[in-house]
Amino acid sequence: MVKIKKIDLINFQSHKFTSLDFADGLNVIVGPSDNGKTSILRAIRWVFFNEPQGLGMLRNNEDFVSVRIYFNNDYSVERKRSKKENLYIIYNEKTGEVQEFNSLRTGLPPEVSNVMKIKKITLDKASDINFNIQFQHDGPFMFSYTATQKSALIGKMYNLDVVDKAIDDTNKDIKSQKSDIKRINEEIKELDEKILIYKDIEKEEKLLKDRETLTKNIEESVEKLNLINSLKNKLDENKKNKDYLIEKIKDFDKILSNEALIENISKSYEILNKYKSYQNKLALIKLDIDKTEAIYKKSKNITEKLDIDNTIIKNLNAFNKLNELKKRLNELNVSIEKGKYFIKENDDNLNKDLKEYTELLIKLKKCPYCNSDVDKAHIDLIVKEYL
Repeated sequence: MVKIKKIDLINFQSHKFTSLDFADGLNVIVGPSDNGKTSILRAIRWVFFNEPQGLGMLRNNEDFVSVRIYFNNDYSVERKRSKKENLYIIYNEKTGEVQEFNSLRTGLPPEVSNVMKIKKITLDKASDINFNIQFQHDGPFMFSYTATQKSALIGKMYNLDVVDKAIDDTNKDIKSQKSDIKRINEEIKELDEKILIYKDIEKEEKLLKDRETLTKNIEESVEKLNLINSLKNKLDENKKNKDYLIEKIKDFDKILSNEALIENISKSYEILNKYKSYQNKLALIKLDIDKTEAIYKKSKNITEKLDIDNTIIKNLNAFNKLNELKKRLNELNVSIEKGKYFIKENDDNLNKDLKEYTELLIKLKKCPYCNSDVDKAHIDLIVKEYL
């Protein structure tokens, strides 16, 4: 246990220089009123808690103020303040080592607190309680505290504040997770509405496959169409040859009617044989033309189906977007499962903490809010407030 052995006050309020040695037990400071007894307590508080701030404790017409406290752990701590300096100084009385720290705006440097082993108890963000110093006009211990402060202080004595903090943190986490789940469910609902746009995707996929088949058929039809055009060109050429032969035959008829040219019959006969040969070829060409025209009509029907291609391409883009939406939906489902697991785990921890809290209340048999005696029914009501 760290105890004060000695205190030196320099230029602190009414004290020009005062040095007091403390006994190991109870120490009593006596003297007339307004002679600086309370100032000694203020000096101790100034070193312990860095209160008050500013230069209000500086003696009139002096440049600095200093308070040094010697402890039984071979350390001493000096608080020094002037217009130029604002320091805490730690002295190691054994080794002679000296450490200086600029004073914080509020609170103490951690090294100083570690030497003195004295600190305030923080009940909440708005209030701290000092167990080490009590002034003459302060009420008896805890009697002047509010019911909330008493409850919080008792809770800290038995570490119930840890349970309360754990419950508060768990409730915050649960609230946050529920908020995330609500947001995710809204996103899922929005995605479901978007997915409805693509409810006919199976039909679109079938159309896509049909498009691939149709494209292949079109390519084959184009090849056939090229062949048809080639045959048509040959047909036009054969028609010209046919017209030429018909004119020749007419000439042959004239020749045959002329008796004077009978000696040329043998030659005309040869020409006639050639004509018959051309007629046979012409018949074959006509047959090819009929087949070609049939293929041409079929290819024309295929060409008309090409208009479907643009629609299929658009549906292909929609299909790709749907795949992206499905991927995001899967990710959201994973996030929901994690959130559900986290809530379940926090619920288990909360039930465990509440069980320990209930056991502590049963053991204490005191209300944490008003410090009155409580029975089992009252404890159940207190625990119920956390559910």
